[in-house]
Amino acid sequence: MNTFRHSQKNHTPAKPPQADRRKQRGAALIVSLILLLIMTVIGISASMNSTMQSKMAGSMADRNMALQAAEHAMRIAEGKLQGWIKTQNAILTYDAAKAGQFISSGTDRVYLFKADAATQPWDLNTVKWDNADSMDAGAITADGHTLPVDKNPRYMIAVYPNNANAQTKALEGVEQGALPELVGKRYTITATGWGAQANTRSTIQVEYYSPF
Repeated sequence: MNTFRHSQKNHTPAKPPQADRRKQRGAALIVSLILLLIMTVIGISASMNSTMQSKMAGSMADRNMALQAAEHAMRIAEGKLQGWIKTQNAILTYDAAKAGQFISSGTDRVYLFKADAATQPWDLNTVKWDNADSMDAGAITADGHTLPVDKNPRYMIAVYPNNANAQTKALEGVEQGALPELVGKRYTITATGWGAQANTRSTIQVEYYSPF
């Protein structure tokens, strides 16, 4: 008699396909969330960088406006000083007894340089830039448009004692012995301008020499 033996093997039941699909969807969701997070971080960073660049550009534009205002005041001051020199205006007469003071003549005013002081008001930043120590250069208008500055630029003219050979000393890089001995007067013009913001200010200064 033939005996048939059936071998039995243990078979692990196959997972239903729905479980694999759920795992795949879960992994895809995690990857999507990570990508979304990365894109959000990149977007926020780009937005912050754009805002910072915009602020920097605005600040630079305001500083340029303040510099333009100061240069405008400088041109007005140079014209004023040349007129005073031409007419030998008494306000330019140096009075040692009033050294270190602002003196006035009508609406005009100048500062008398204090020779024995190591620093002057513009170095000490003690100039108030008001009618007591400086002059209003007026609004800056071109082609019917007025520069939108916080306030009009101002300038201050300083008068030095009569200085022998002032022009010779003013010329740098030239052999001194080849220059004639000239008697001249020395002045300093300090001009300041503001931008559209009150805290944006630019100050420039030049030395001015005259043989008279």
